[in-house]
Amino acid sequence: MIVSRTQEGKAYAKQHNPHYREGRPKRRITDRYQAIYEYSLKHSIKETALATGVSESTVKRIRRQINHLNLLFRKDQTTCKVTQPQVH
Repeated sequence: MIVSRTQEGKAYAKQHNPHYREGRPKRRITDRYQAIYEYSLKHSIKETALATGVSESTVKRIRRQINHLNLLFRKDQTTCKVTQPQVH
């Protein structure tokens, strides 16, 4: 019963939403993550974690995620430059 209702819901969503995608949505790169990434390029992972208040594993994940995005953009022969957010 649950499976059939779920499948019906997905079918309805596919018909009524042209941007429908199954699965977990991709994480967005926030201004904070961009700042952490830029800082990590000039400092060690441990220094970045201490300075920004996130764990070392989070710094590694951010770097891996943005590096992966940069590789994808290079394959499309467009450049993706991560810019540092403006501080107001």
